[in-house]
Amino acid sequence: TVSVLAAFVMLVSPISALGETDISAENTGNTEVAESTENTENTEVLGHYEMNVLNSLGIVNFTEAKLTQNVTNEEFAGAAALVGGIAKDYYQDGVLQILIDCGYMPSSSAYPDRDITYAQAVKTIVSTLGYDVYAKNYGGYPGGYIIEAANLKITDGLDGISNDTPLTYGMMCVMMYNSLEVKMLVSNSYNGNTKSEKTDKVLNEVFEIYDGCGRVTANSITSLSGDNNYNPEKIEIDSKEYKNADSSYDDLIGYNVHYYYRDNAPYMNDALYMEIDEGAKK
Repeated sequence: TVSVLAAFVMLVSPISALGETDISAENTGNTEVAESTENTENTEVLGHYEMNVLNSLGIVNFTEAKLTQNVTNEEFAGAAALVGGIAKDYYQDGVLQILIDCGYMPSSSAYPDRDITYAQAVKTIVSTLGYDVYAKNYGGYPGGYIIEAANLKITDGLDGISNDTPLTYGMMCVMMYNSLEVKMLVSNSYNGNTKSEKTDKVLNEVFEIYDGCGRVTANSITSLSGDNNYNPEKIEIDSKEYKNADSSYDDLIGYNVHYYYRDNAPYMNDALYMEIDEGAKK
């Protein structure tokens, strides 16, 4: 009886071990899949940060769902005209034809509902900002405009995109955001002589929005000085008051921040957007 039982145990043990190995392998695979799925979900869509800033500044009003959608020629014309100060509204009618007539958009972009390509979009925004002459010195369209866009840092964050790739809203938001820091190049005539001059950066010149860095010294309910002043919908940066609608950004008290504001002189300025300044000492 003992011999029979021993033989049975020896026969069953490998089967059990094999079953455990299979289950272990299966669990490991599921863990990898779960981690992969989680990483995918946590990966921010291209242009998400830039879209949030542009929305907060009131420049555009896009939703996250649009970031992966392709942009048409007509839609990009609105964006480029807005950044270049040609239009006051992203949806202004007739802007596509205006940009083509001015030579800012390539003639191949004349079809309103056709997707615009990366190269066409780059050429359009570089031209709208006044840097045609530099792009032509690098060989013109398309390569020269790609080089000049890189020089102006308009395409920072858009590495490895081929010229014929359809532009997405995410890519467009990155280009628009980067363009805010570009100084526009305009031609002015003096006594019959034409001279190209750089203006203030697009953020200031076109949108009349300004940015700065400082420390949040008080929010709507308290301050770092110890005074419990109750100032609803206000925030202080380096002891200067700004309007802070809905008490947003109250939790940044004590932090060094990079912030954007609209100058409403002689009235109180509006704080439009702020974030922790990672480059500053805490």
